[in-house]
Amino acid sequence: MYNDQCDSFHAKYKVLEKIGEGSFSEVLKCLNKCTGVLYAAKRLKKFYKSESSILTCAEVVAAQKVPFHSNILNIFEYH
Repeated sequence: MYNDQCDSFHAKYKVLEKIGEGSFSEVLKCLNKCTGVLYAAKRLKKFYKSESSILTCAEVVAAQKVPFHSNILNIFEYH
């Protein structure tokens, strides 16, 4: 179900804490405000000007190629 109040990352998720950090990104524990479901969000440190530039980022491209595995988080959405 689409909710107009949940159309951007900060409108949709409440960041609870930072749970990890690397050279190029950080991982945040987030709560979906609409559903109450917890997620891990990976925030890239580099600023991207457009959605298409995010989709061509080497890290995102590599993550999309990883097959399903119970110990690996998959990309659910991006902002």
